[in-house]
Amino acid sequence: MKGYTISYFFFCYLLSACMPLIAQSDSASSPTDFLIKSKGIPFIKNHTPKDYQASSQNWTITQDNRGMMYVGNNDGILEFDGLNWRLITTSNKSVVRSLAKDEKGRIYAGALGEVGYLAPDSLGKMEYKSLLPVIPKEERNFNNMWDIYIAKEAIYMMSFSGLYIFPKDVPKSKKKVKVIHPTKDQLFHRGFLVNEAMYVREWEKGLMKLNGDSLEMVPGGEFFANERIYGMVPFGSDKILIATRTKGLFIYDGKQLTPWRADLTAFLNKAEIYSARLLKNKYYLITTLNAGVLILDTQGNPVQLINQPKGLLSNSIYYSFLDRNQNLWLGGENGISMLQVGLPITIFDQRLGIDGGTNAIRQFNDKLYLATNPGLYSRSWGKQENILEGGANFELLKNGSGQSWDFIEFDNQLYVGRFNGVMNIQGTIARKTFQDQSHIVGFVPLKDNKVLVAGAEGLTLLSRKGLNWKQIKQYKSYKPTFDQHHVLLRDQEGLFWTSHQNVGVFSFQLDEATDSLINLKFYDAPKYGLPSNLQIRSYKVDNRIVLATEKGVFTFDKEQNKFKRDILDQYMPKGQRVFFLVQDFSGNIWFQVGDKIGVLQKNDSGEQKFLTNYSHFSPLKGAEVYCIVPLKSGEVMMGTSEGIIHYQGNLNKKYTSDFNTFINRVELETGLGRDSLIFAGMYRNVVGSVLSKQPQSAIKTFPFKLNSFRFGFSTPYYTLPKSILYSFYLEGFDQKWSAWADHKEKEYTNLSAGTYIFHLKARNVYGEISEEAIYTFIVKPPWYRTIWAYIGFTLLALLLLWGIIWLNTRRLRQQKEFLEQKVEERTTEIRNKNHILEEQKEEIISKNDALEIQKEEITAKNSALEQQKEEITNKNTELEQQKEEMIAQAEVLKTVNRELTHQKDEIQRQRDEIELQRDSIQFQKNEIEQQKDEIEEKKDEIERQRDVLEKTNEIIHRKNQDITSSIRYAQTIQQAILPFGQRMDQVLEDYFVIYRPKDIVSGDFYWLSSNIENKILMAAVDCTGHGVPGAFMSMIGYTLLNEIVNDQEITQPAQILEELHKLTRLALRQESQANADGMDLCLCMLEPIDAEQIQITFAGAKRPLYYVPQGGNELLEIKGNRKSIGGGKHFENPKFTQQAFAVPRGTTIYLTTDGMIDQNNEQRKKFGTVRFKELLQNCSALSLAEQKDRLNEALDQHQLGTDQRDDITVWAIKI
Repeated sequence: MKGYTISYFFFCYLLSACMPLIAQSDSASSPTDFLIKSKGIPFIKNHTPKDYQASSQNWTITQDNRGMMYVGNNDGILEFDGLNWRLITTSNKSVVRSLAKDEKGRIYAGALGEVGYLAPDSLGKMEYKSLLPVIPKEERNFNNMWDIYIAKEAIYMMSFSGLYIFPKDVPKSKKKVKVIHPTKDQLFHRGFLVNEAMYVREWEKGLMKLNGDSLEMVPGGEFFANERIYGMVPFGSDKILIATRTKGLFIYDGKQLTPWRADLTAFLNKAEIYSARLLKNKYYLITTLNAGVLILDTQGNPVQLINQPKGLLSNSIYYSFLDRNQNLWLGGENGISMLQVGLPITIFDQRLGIDGGTNAIRQFNDKLYLATNPGLYSRSWGKQENILEGGANFELLKNGSGQSWDFIEFDNQLYVGRFNGVMNIQGTIARKTFQDQSHIVGFVPLKDNKVLVAGAEGLTLLSRKGLNWKQIKQYKSYKPTFDQHHVLLRDQEGLFWTSHQNVGVFSFQLDEATDSLINLKFYDAPKYGLPSNLQIRSYKVDNRIVLATEKGVFTFDKEQNKFKRDILDQYMPKGQRVFFLVQDFSGNIWFQVGDKIGVLQKNDSGEQKFLTNYSHFSPLKGAEVYCIVPLKSGEVMMGTSEGIIHYQGNLNKKYTSDFNTFINRVELETGLGRDSLIFAGMYRNVVGSVLSKQPQSAIKTFPFKLNSFRFGFSTPYYTLPKSILYSFYLEGFDQKWSAWADHKEKEYTNLSAGTYIFHLKARNVYGEISEEAIYTFIVKPPWYRTIWAYIGFTLLALLLLWGIIWLNTRRLRQQKEFLEQKVEERTTEIRNKNHILEEQKEEIISKNDALEIQKEEITAKNSALEQQKEEITNKNTELEQQKEEMIAQAEVLKTVNRELTHQKDEIQRQRDEIELQRDSIQFQKNEIEQQKDEIEEKKDEIERQRDVLEKTNEIIHRKNQDITSSIRYAQTIQQAILPFGQRMDQVLEDYFVIYRPKDIVSGDFYWLSSNIENKILMAAVDCTGHGVPGAFMSMIGYTLLNEIVNDQEITQPAQILEELHKLTRLALRQESQANADGMDLCLCMLEPIDAEQIQITFAGAKRPLYYVPQGGNELLEIKGNRKSIGGGKHFENPKFTQQAFAVPRGTTIYLTTDGMIDQNNEQRKKFGTVRFKELLQNCSALSLAEQKDRLNEALDQHQLGTDQRDDITVWAIKI
C-alpha cells in the first residue's frame, strides 16, 4: 500500500544456543475485543539499518509514556518518534540487550557490562545514566545483562553470572543492590517474571524460583537441567506456558509439567524458539530464529505465521512488543518491523499467490474464487487452514490462465465469464462450456435455461443444457459494448438497465420470445436529469437501480420520466465522483468516493446512517479499487491494484487509541550563524523524574536581544506518520490556530517583551486530534524599558532640566556683563569722536581766516589785470593792420585748410569707425563675458536640474517597476481565468490556441464552459483597447459570461449576446456616461446529435465563425451580426441572430479576433482577411499542431521589423 513498503532481504543468521530472549505479558491492558485476523497478511512497515543508521541487530523494544519507541541495538538505544531516529549510547558504548519501563515511565537498560536508565538532561534530551555506582564494586564484573523485569517490590536484572535485585526507587534509595549467584562453576541461563514470581533457569541444575534472598528448585524443575527455556508466560489464571528450544511447549501448574500442542513441536524445533509473549490475554506470540513469528490462540491453534516471504526483513526475530495502538513491533537480525495487527483489515497479494488486479470475487462451497487479469485462483475458505504448511495461499486453477471477469451460479454450479467465453468451475479445475471470440463480463439469468450475456460484442442470448452453453442470438440493435464496469442489471419489473462509462445509460426489454430488444431507450444526460453521459455505473440497492455518477447518486423517477437524486445522495460528499454502491448481507452500503472507502451503516430501525469515520480503511488510501464483494459471514473483500483487502471487524469500533504530540526542540536564534538549543523535548523535576507537562521551574526567561525562536515538533504515531498534520499558535503573538499542515517546525522572530505560550496539536491519518502540547517562555524587556531605567530616565531628565536652567541663567548673566561692557566702550568711543570734531572745528576757523587773506590778494591782482587789458587793446589795433595783411595769406591757407579738413574728416571718420568697431568688440566681449557668466550659471542650474532629473528618473523607475509588477500580477490573474490546458483536455480532444497580447496583459480572451446539460460553449472575445484598459474589459466580459451561462443557465448564443450587451452597458454605466467601450466576439455552442454528428449553434458580434468539415478541404464562413457588445444610447436593445447547423465529428472550427488580420508589415500593409482565410484553407489538411506552427510562422514573417498593433487570438478545435 502507499506509505507501506514491504522489502525482502533473504538473509538468515543462526544464533548460538546460549543466546537468551525476553518473554513478556501484556495482560495488564487487555481489551476483550482485541482481534488478530487469521486471514491475509497484516500491513507491515519495515525499518532497515539504512533508515535508522545503526547496526542491523535489534534485541529489545519498549515504549515510554509519551509514545516514543526505544529499541536496544548493537550500537546503543534507538529512539523513534514516527519519523526521526536518534541513537543514545551507553557509558561504554556497548550493545543493549534489554529494556523495561516502570510504572512511573522510567526506562531501564541492560547492556554489555553496563546497566542504567534514561533520563532527560538539563535541556530535556534523553540521555543514558549509569547505575554501576550503586552496585557493589565486587559485583560489577558481569557480561551481558539479558533481562530486566519490573516487579511491584523490586527491579530484577539478569545476567549469566548473577541475578541483580535493585530497589524500586534506585538510584535514590539507600537500600543496597542484592546479587544472587549461580552454583560455583555454573551459569544462569534465563530468567522470567510471571505473576510477580521470579523464575531462573541454571545450567545443569534446572528451573528455580526466587524465595526471599535465595533460589529454590520448583517441583519438576530438574527436567530443565539441560533443556533450555525461552519463554514463560501466564496460561489461564494459575498456570504457566513454558516454551523450550527442543521439546516444544509445556503447561506447568506449579507441581507438574504437561506437554501442550505436541503437533507443533516438530515445527517449533525446526524454527528454534527465541522468545514468547502473551498478547492481551488472547494470543501467544512466539519469535523464532528460522521461521519468523508464530501467533497462537489460547487453544494453541495457529492464527498467523509472519516470516520473511510474507514481508519481514529476516526470519530471525529476537523480540516482540505490542504498543498502545496495537501495532506489533519486531526486532531481529536485519532491522525492525511494525505490523498493524490491531486493524480489521489485512491484505492478500503476491506473497499469498495472487498475481494481477482482481475483477471479481465469489465464495462458493468451501472455497474462495478470484477472477483476475492473469487467471482464476482459489483457496480454501471457512475452515481452519494449515498455515504452517502454506494452506492459506491462493493457487491458479487448472486451465484457469487468462483474463477473467465475473461469476454466476446456476443450479449449484459456478460459472465465470472470461476473455474467450464461459467456463464451469469444479473445485480446482476450470472447464470450457462456451467458446467465444470476445470477452464476457456479465450475466443475467432468464427463464427456460436462457442467459443474457454482456460482452465485447454487446448483448448475446445463450441457452444452457447441463454444463454446455450455446449462442442463440446476437442483438445487433444494441450498439455499445461492455467492459468491466459496464454493468447489466434487471429491475423488479423486468426492465434491463445498462450503463456505459463513455456513452451513458440505456434501458430495454426483451419480447416474450426473447427474439429481439424492445423499447430500447438512451437516456441522454441533459434531457433526463443526469449530470453527464460519462463515468456512470449502475448498481442494485434495496432492489432498486441506482446510478453512481461524477456528481452524486441518481435513480429513475417513472412518473417524471427522468432521473432524480436518490436518497443515498444526501450522504455522499459533494462534488466528488462515486465509484461503488454495494450492499452487504446486513443492509450496509459500501461505497468509494475519491480514494476513500466508506460505509452507510443500517441501524436498528432499518435506516441507513452515514459513517463518517473512514479510519478502518486508511491504509487503502491511494489504491485503485476494482471490486467490493461482501460475504455472508460479514466479511468484505476488496479487489485493488495492490491485492485483495480483507475486512473483518466491527464498524462501530475505534481501532486506535489517544496519542500525544510534543515539542521536541526549541532553538534560540543567536544571530551568530548558528542556533542554540534551549529545550530538547522532556521535562524533569528537581529529582530528575520525567514530567508530562512543563513545570513552573522550567519556564525560562530570555534577554530582549535574544527574541527569535524556532520550535520543532513530532508525534509518536506510527500508522502513516507522514500523513500527520499540525496546527499551532503562539499565545501573546498569534490571533488564532494555524491551518493544518505537515510543517514540523515554526519560527518566530523579533518578539516583543512579554510572556508567550506555544500551543501545538496534531491530527493523524484517521482525523483524530492529539492532546495539546504547550511550552511557556518569557522575553524580558530591554534595559531601557525596566523600572530602574525609567527611574534613571526621570532623574536624568530632572538633572538635565536643572542643567538647562543653570546654563541659561549663566548665559543671561554673561550677556548682561557683555552689554555693559559694550555700552562703556561705545561711550568712550563717542567721547573720542567729540574731541576730534572740536579739533576739526578749530582747524576750519583757521582756514577761513586764510581764505580772507587770499581774497584781498586776488582783488589786488584784478587791478593789475585792468592795466594789462588797456595795453592789450592798443596792441590789438596794431594787430588789425597785420590782420588784413594776413587775410590774403589766409585765403591761401583756407584752401590748404579745406584740404587738411577733408583729410582730417576722413581720418576722424576712420577713427570713429575704428572706435565704433572697438566699442562693438568691447560690447561683444562684454556680452561674451556676460554669456559666459550666464553659461556658468546655467551650467550650475543644469547640474541642479540634472540631479533633480536623476532623482525624478529614479522615482519614475521605481514607480514603473511597481506598475510593471502590478501589470504582471494582473497578467497572472488574467491567465488564471483562461481555460487551462488540463481543463480543456478533459473537454476537447484536439485543439490549439494562439494567444499573443500586445502588451503584458490583453484585451483579448477566450472562454470555455461545459457545466450545462452536456453542452460545450466557447468564445473568442476582443474587448475595446489593449493593455490594462483592455484587460479590465476582459475581466468584465469573463465574469459576465460565467454569470449568464453558469448562474442564469442561458445557453442559446443569441440570448447570451443580448444579455451580455445589457449587463456590459449596466456595468460600464453607459446609460448615463458617454463611453462606447465594449467587445466583439464569436460564440458557439456544441451539442452531440448522435455518434456521428455534432450540432453547432453560432452567434457573433462583428466576428465570423470559420470551419472546415470533416473530409473536406474548403473553408466555410458564417458571418455574425454587425453589432458590438456595449456602446452608447443608440445601442440600447440590439437583437442578435443565431444559426444552427449539423456537422460531422472531426470538423475543425476556428474562433478568432481581428488582431492577426489587422497586423501591419513594414510597408504598413495589413495581413488581411483574404490572406488569413487562404492560409487556413491551405493548411486545413494538416494536424492542428502543424496548423498552429504554420500560422505562427506566417504571422512572424509578416510582422518582421514592426511592432504588434493589437492583441491576437486564434482558437481552433477539432470536434
